[in-house]
Amino acid sequence: VELQTIGGGGEEIDLEDSGPRTQGRWLAPMIPTSRVPKLLREVLPQADLDDVQWRPIAWRAWRRIFKRWAVLVAISTLAGAVFLDPWAAAFGTAAMPLAYVHSHLYVKHAGYALTAWGLLFRTGWWERTTKIVGYGKIQTVGREESPFDRHNDMASVRVDTAGAEMIGHTIVIPYLEAEVAAEVSRHLYEESSRRNFRL
Repeated sequence: VELQTIGGGGEEIDLEDSGPRTQGRWLAPMIPTSRVPKLLREVLPQADLDDVQWRPIAWRAWRRIFKRWAVLVAISTLAGAVFLDPWAAAFGTAAMPLAYVHSHLYVKHAGYALTAWGLLFRTGWWERTTKIVGYGKIQTVGREESPFDRHNDMASVRVDTAGAEMIGHTIVIPYLEAEVAAEVSRHLYEESSRRNFRL
């Protein structure tokens, strides 16, 4: 469990300085999963992970993920067969089912939650990550649509927290239905605007 902070130690933040400005503090480098909710309640008293209502990303997103991996596998297989060894074609035979499984598991385990106090986003099926940010820490909220998103009537919601450009602490919820993305981004904007922004 890691806590991302900016300008720790009571020091002033020099935005013109190109040197290190942020800190990642380990709350618990190694902790049993069952103890995580209790630890987070000590740090964020309002956070109750036992009562979180998770919402899924668009289920049909698996097709987009699979197509992207299938193209990469096909290109790699073709290049290997032409420039290395014809037996490299066997790589594609083995990798394509893995891409199919990965795309389904990615969608199955990805999700977000809008609570009374903040946003949660989880992703990953092999290495699972959950990010949490309180509404008072949100700096900007955006809705993003790539050409592929528009073609599939989807969008992503991007949330930048305090010092996001310096520590890379950005939450991006991908593969949402366009209407859902609009609703989520509007909710985040309204909730964060009601609170005093704090570093």
